[in-house]
Amino acid sequence: MNLMKMFLSVVILTASSGIAQMNVTELSGELSEPLTADKMYHVVGDIYVPPGSSISIEAGTVILFSEFTGLHVQGTLYARGSETQPVIFTSQHDSSIIGTTTVPPAPFDWNGIDIYESAVGSELFYCTIRYSVYGIHSQTEYCKITSSIFNYNGKADFTIRDIRKEITPGIPFSYSPLQDVMPNVSNETDLLPPPETTPEKLVDVINETHKSTGKQILRYAGLALGVGGSAYSAISYFTKYKPAADDFKQISNPDEQKMRTNTSKDWNDARNKRNTSLLHTVSGAAGAVLGIASFSLSFAF
Repeated sequence: MNLMKMFLSVVILTASSGIAQMNVTELSGELSEPLTADKMYHVVGDIYVPPGSSISIEAGTVILFSEFTGLHVQGTLYARGSETQPVIFTSQHDSSIIGTTTVPPAPFDWNGIDIYESAVGSELFYCTIRYSVYGIHSQTEYCKITSSIFNYNGKADFTIRDIRKEITPGIPFSYSPLQDVMPNVSNETDLLPPPETTPEKLVDVINETHKSTGKQILRYAGLALGVGGSAYSAISYFTKYKPAADDFKQISNPDEQKMRTNTSKDWNDARNKRNTSLLHTVSGAAGAVLGIASFSLSFAF
C-alpha cells in the first residue's frame, strides 16, 4: 500500500512539474476580479462566477485545469479573446502551453464550462476549449459564442439544454440567438462589458420575446375558437335545435287528434330535447364571441 501511494505521488509530482516550473496563479472557489493575460492561471478546485456578478477574461489569458475541475458560470462571464490572442481553457498537461510533460494531454482531462440558467448574456469571444469532458454545457440559450475553437473534448463540444451542437474540431464556431440585440464586439481588450449587453437588458429582451409569444398564442387560439364556435353554433342550430323546435311546436298544437296520440311525457321529452339543442347552439355562439374578442384583444397590446 505504501509503495502504491509513493508511486501515485511520483506520477502526480511528475505530471505537475511542467506547471511547477512556471509562474502561475492558483485558482479555486469564487472569482472576484478579472483574469488578465499577464498571468497564467492553474485551477486546482472548481471555480465559480457567482450569481449577480460579472467576470471578464482578457484576450491572451491562459487557464489550465486540474483533473475533475471546471468553471461554473452562475453570474455573467465575458471571455474577450481576439483572433491573434484567444482566451484558452485547457488541461494542465497541455504541452503546447507548458512545454514537455511526461503525462500527455487527453480528452476528459478536466470537466468543462457549465453555464447556468441564471447566466443570461454570458459571452465567449475568440476562445479555445480543449481536452475537457463536455466543452461548454449551457442551461440557457441566451449566451453567445463567437469564433471559438473546440478540440479534443471527450464527450461533447457544446450543448444547450442537453441538445448537442454539431461542431467541426479546429474550425471557428459561433452561436447567438440574439444577433439582432447583442452589439458587435470589437477587438479591443477593454475588460468592462458595454452597457448595451447588461443582464438586465437581456432579461427585458427575453420578457419581450415571451410577451410576443403570448400574443401569438392568444391571437391564433382566439381565431380558432371564433371559427370553431361559429361553425358549431350553426351546425347545432340547423341539425338539432330547428328540428327539435319544430317537433315541440307540433306536439304543443292544441289539436284534439294530437292530444289523443301524444302523452304529457312526449311533450316533456320534446321540450327537453329542444332546450338541450338550444343550449348547444348558444354555447357555440358564446365560444365564437369569446374567440373573436380574444383575437381582437391580441392586437391591442
